[in-house]
Amino acid sequence: MVSINVGQLVATTLRRRLPKLYDNVTDNVALYFYLKRKANMKFDSGRDILVPIEYAHVGIQWYSGYEALNISPVDIIDGATFDWKQASIPVSISGEERLKNSGEMGLIKLATSKVKNAEKGFINGLGAAVYADGTGSGGKEIGGFRLLISTVNGTVGGIDSNANTFWRNVFLDGSTFLGAAMTSANIRAAMTHTWVLVTRNQDKPDVIFADNNLWEMYQNSLQGIQQIVNESNSVKSGWLTQKFNTADVVLDGGQGGNCPADTMFFTNTDYIQYITHEDREMDIIGGVRSSVNQDADVQLMLFAGNLTVSNRALQGRLQQ
Repeated sequence: MVSINVGQLVATTLRRRLPKLYDNVTDNVALYFYLKRKANMKFDSGRDILVPIEYAHVGIQWYSGYEALNISPVDIIDGATFDWKQASIPVSISGEERLKNSGEMGLIKLATSKVKNAEKGFINGLGAAVYADGTGSGGKEIGGFRLLISTVNGTVGGIDSNANTFWRNVFLDGSTFLGAAMTSANIRAAMTHTWVLVTRNQDKPDVIFADNNLWEMYQNSLQGIQQIVNESNSVKSGWLTQKFNTADVVLDGGQGGNCPADTMFFTNTDYIQYITHEDREMDIIGGVRSSVNQDADVQLMLFAGNLTVSNRALQGRLQQ
């Protein structure tokens, strides 16, 4: 009987499925789907992730005749820096599993099932990371919306929003604004006010991510009036999306949803990026690792990246 190199079989299966894994992530996580459409899923390298930001504008000078014109340089561009966050998923096969699935076809099925399980682990982990605050696993987790679009001022990307007002996102407590708990009868008033606060000329939210409670509340508020469904996005992504003004309102909840309870994120995805290191885009790193004191082999799929934002003032958060 020909001996089958199980480690090589797993590695080959992994490499064949890696391109599909990227698509699976973007197809199953709403934010990544929208970022991919904007070409805001990018590769990078270096010590950290540097995101250029504009925090001021050159002022216009009105003048007459031979009046001296102001030619003083104005510092208008700076950068926010974000750390690389790393993650690993093991693909392990024990000696017992090899024995129980002996033969070429049995081992191929085993390797395929192991790889598919690892894929689901990455999809679920990166999906949950969208709403992370960067403190999970001792600060090693991605900084998602709980950090980038926060309820309090603090340091994001190395910039302290307490000292730099341009770096503050919008946060609206709906109950305080309305003077009563949000309901289907008044939620659109709170949404409208949040929309106004995060709009600048042609810059406006393009996606509103909502948890179960507020999405259902908004859905119920539309009863009796014309409902506008974004068919093109719902067909392509699999999510049923309502419209609010020109933005998609996406239910990013359901069973096991990760969006914080009673929360809507008003996002302008022109200024949000998902950055991965060019050498760690869920890649297989190293060869087969044989356990010293176990009858098992393991291969590692590794990731390094982070979510970044280049304009926080155009991002908003509405909360009950």
